Amino acid sequence: MEKFIMWRIRSCQSILPKFNAKGFNQSYSSSSSNYNYKEDCEQIFQKAVDAVLPHNAVKKFLHLNDNILTISDRSYELNRNVHVIAAGKAVLGMVRATQDVLGDHIVGGIASVPYGIQETLKKSGKWEMIPKEQSSFQICEGAKNNAPDTNSLATSKKIHDLATSLQGSDIMLTLLSGGGSALLPLPKPPITLEEMREMVAIMVKHAATISDVNTVRKHTEVLKGGGLAYAAGNASVISLILSDIIGDPIDKIASGPTVTDFSKPETCMEIFRDLNVTDKIPKSIIKVVENEISEFSGHSALPVIREIYAHNVIVGNNKLAVSAANKAAEALGYRTFVLSTELCGEARDIGEIFAFFAGAIVDVVSGDKAKFDSKQRLEDSFGISENVINCVTSLAASALKYGERFCMLGAGETVVNLKGNGKGGRNGEIALSSALVFDLLSEKLRDYDINILSAGTDGQDGPTESAGAFSHTHLIQEAKEQNIDANTYLENNDTFHFFQKVSNGENLFVTGMTGTNVMDLHIMTVARKS
Repeated sequence: MEKFIMWRIRSCQSILPKFNAKGFNQSYSSSSSNYNYKEDCEQIFQKAVDAVLPHNAVKKFLHLNDNILTISDRSYELNRNVHVIAAGKAVLGMVRATQDVLGDHIVGGIASVPYGIQETLKKSGKWEMIPKEQSSFQICEGAKNNAPDTNSLATSKKIHDLATSLQGSDIMLTLLSGGGSALLPLPKPPITLEEMREMVAIMVKHAATISDVNTVRKHTEVLKGGGLAYAAGNASVISLILSDIIGDPIDKIASGPTVTDFSKPETCMEIFRDLNVTDKIPKSIIKVVENEISEFSGHSALPVIREIYAHNVIVGNNKLAVSAANKAAEALGYRTFVLSTELCGEARDIGEIFAFFAGAIVDVVSGDKAKFDSKQRLEDSFGISENVINCVTSLAASALKYGERFCMLGAGETVVNLKGNGKGGRNGEIALSSALVFDLLSEKLRDYDINILSAGTDGQDGPTESAGAFSHTHLIQEAKEQNIDANTYLENNDTFHFFQKVSNGENLFVTGMTGTNVMDLHIMTVARKS
């Protein structure tokens, strides 16, 4: 796993340093001991989220001239023949954007959205992301805590019925984002909803990636793997997609409801074996997969593919978010470096990597590596190339030596290998694991103000009400003073309660659901103390 993480870093084209073309104004000097770097992190995060708000993203791709709708290089004739189907954490804003552009050409539709999101957006004053009331348009909430439930199952059945009712002259405009898999559950018989939930829980507990989980879903659910588009028959199918998966694979986002599935059913069994969970997966799921394998056994290459004719378009991803974060950091006076937009692997490893980068930066500034060689740790434990380390540390050191600030950015989606029974998510584990390394390096870091914010752009970190958490160089010391053992909470995968208890929860990052979803963002700021 470690090699895979670092391959992503070494291969990513975004590792080149980003400089503010206007130079750095010394009024941004980090010498003030009262400066609030957490506020900087929050502002950088917010700018990233604003850049990928779904209503803005969708409007860039929809162009209506008279009755002709143009999307990318294709055109469609509209005549009150558009039916909208939406599923995901970010689709309410996407629905509103389509209403604003297409108006009365939308004759109805169904949106499957997370439980409570409408109220959250209203309380936040995000009225531009709330769909207009339309009698023939249903907004159905479900999938509380991002888990498929009876509400999302009932909505999925309605969506399937709508799709199968469409005619050749109709257009099915599908809006998809992260969270769509949990909001479109329709298991193939005899699989039950409870068995699908059990399978996902088992896979996640054994550190399966979202790609692994969605691959299995495509072979065990009706609407996944092109099933929704297939149900629409001869109707024209357009799908606008907000990506929440590294590399933007349209067949994996929301488990690809409108994308031809070229994967083999054997892949599901390979995933189970690799995770060592074959004996734990419900028998009905194994049976459905084995039946598919048997059905396709006479084909030497790929299985029989259902022909899916759909126009699939990515309208937003985390690269856009990171680009906006980078510009925001520059505007605040930071020299910046984008480590990668494809960070993956174990969450704890990513947290340690960021913290050891901070240590390596300080080593270069001070010229002192006697206490602990962070650079060596980055190379030996995580396989990060010397070129990448030197690029980051030299850029940061040149800024810090002249009283400037440094900001390192990263994004992607990590996994948590569940061993305990606590409450938390990927970003909480990244924040806490980085804090433990800061504590290890506390003596060498004492003259620096270092902060990390790790948060989900959807505003939700696992089954918690927080988006993520802050980490800083004195966090573990604060915990010790309150008789709170950080390692115990980390080992129990209970990071939410750790951050909730330490310093009255001031390091929890709570945003509410943002209305978008393009994976996680990690922000580290480094500055000298006065």
